[in-house]
Amino acid sequence: MSIKQAAKEERQKFHEIKGFSKKAGYIWDYYRYWIIGTIAAIAFCISIGGSIYHNIKYTQIFYCAIFNNPLTDEALASLETDFGAYYNLNPKSETMHFDSTYVISEDGDPQTNYVTIQKIGAMVASKSVDVILGDEFTLAQYAVDGYFYDLKDLLPAETYAALSEYMVDYTYLEENITAPFVIDLSQSELVKNGTIRIENPIAGVVINSENPLVAVEFLKYIFGL
Repeated sequence: MSIKQAAKEERQKFHEIKGFSKKAGYIWDYYRYWIIGTIAAIAFCISIGGSIYHNIKYTQIFYCAIFNNPLTDEALASLETDFGAYYNLNPKSETMHFDSTYVISEDGDPQTNYVTIQKIGAMVASKSVDVILGDEFTLAQYAVDGYFYDLKDLLPAETYAALSEYMVDYTYLEENITAPFVIDLSQSELVKNGTIRIENPIAGVVINSENPLVAVEFLKYIFGL
């Protein structure tokens, strides 16, 4: 039977069915997979279209990766709102993002650690991360691997002077350079207000950050400068 003949027979069957509910049932029984597939395809296109529109309309001016300190959506939104207000973020064209899904633990699940390492590596390689914040155990490795700016060079003189007591030196092993690559957050507002709960929290500004000046403002913000 040709496709044309099959379609003709299907139309004839449909016309012979009496009642709207029976016709709807017939359509669902015979075409539900096509219907589901079409709906899924439309939803996918809408999602992609929304992402493209969002990326065209908004510029992400700051991304902070938070290690081993999971936060609720409400806490993350509050952090974005508060820092956005401090920075005078333009809500019509700019966005900020704090991501606390990064987990690396000395005695944790190796697969989880591997996924996190791969994720942060890819994010840094694509120049999508501005600040990495977390426990000293985790961030020390990134400091000695040369992931971070020398904060003495990056921060304005008056800001560095105000925060100098919190600077922590590490040695970038590849070039044997010792410098304040991270800052101790134990006296920061994020610790005082309970947002950061990990022991020995430190933070560094990623060396290939595309928004280092915003990162500087973030450090000023969390120390109340």
